[in-house]
Amino acid sequence: MLIRRHLIKLMIVLLFYTLAVFFIVRLAYSDASKTLGPVLRSLSDKIFIVDESISDVNRTSIIEPVNKLRFNHTVTTNAEFNQTLLEYIDWNDYEFMAKDAQRRGLGEQGTEFNKTLSAEEQELSEKLFQQYKFNALASDYISLERSTGDTRTDVCKVKKFLKNIPEASVSIIIIFYNEKNSTILRTLHSITNKSPAKLLREIVLVDDFSSNPELQESLENYVRLHFPKVKIVRNTQRHGLIRSRMIGANATGGDILIFFDAHTEVNHNYLPPLVEPIVLDYRKIICPMIDNIASDSMEIRPAEGRERGAFSWDMLYKRLPVYQEDATIPHPVPAMLGAAF
Repeated sequence: MLIRRHLIKLMIVLLFYTLAVFFIVRLAYSDASKTLGPVLRSLSDKIFIVDESISDVNRTSIIEPVNKLRFNHTVTTNAEFNQTLLEYIDWNDYEFMAKDAQRRGLGEQGTEFNKTLSAEEQELSEKLFQQYKFNALASDYISLERSTGDTRTDVCKVKKFLKNIPEASVSIIIIFYNEKNSTILRTLHSITNKSPAKLLREIVLVDDFSSNPELQESLENYVRLHFPKVKIVRNTQRHGLIRSRMIGANATGGDILIFFDAHTEVNHNYLPPLVEPIVLDYRKIICPMIDNIASDSMEIRPAEGRERGAFSWDMLYKRLPVYQEDATIPHPVPAMLGAAF
């Protein structure tokens, strides 16, 4: 009986508490309605004005982020903005592209490595494959400046991009740990050869405490001889990929940071499409369409239009097709690869 009386008292208290909260909320809502009512009616009357001004809103929404960058730009009027920042040009380096298209040899034009190996070479190839998990012997045979071919779609090849991209604004950060030296050097040659010199400020190589002897003095000597814009930062202990990227970012001076893996080969005119959306809106992170370099043959295999990153129900990364009308413009994606962005 005692427990029953306590339960009844508790139910009565909860009932009164609920009623009190109800009346307090109702009173507050009534006061808010009296205050906000005229404002809401005023906004309702002005809806048609907003509809007519959508184009102006969209234009100024682009101007604002540009002003927040640390670039030496002063945007004063929409007219000036349209005449300068929104002027588009063809960034393709046709002279280099013509020379690159003439290259022939092992792996050139992104083709597979097809050299017939001796018994000793085959044994070495298998040993290196176990160490690096790709055909490192093929990488050593293929030229460090090999041509990748041009896997871009026809419409992407002729697309124009912003002319007024700030000079020396791009810093590229590459992390490596006991990577094959030939893939690192091929990455550097590819980026250097295919980046507009006026945009590329520097390339920062971060060594995450590698123990491989070929990545020590010989790498530094090669970089010093061939790449004036490349500097090497050496970690004194293992930090892992993400911390090393932050270390690399702190060592840069560019306004726009791009991160690449140390086994990357870029396509023609790869840089303006990555940079332009950031110039227009500094809050964006841009991930390119990523082709595949076959681990067994070093053949470059196009992504074949499967360009949107996503997750399967098994939480595995997958690629989905992009709608045709969106193929040449940036589009939001739910997931991205960490190899290049």
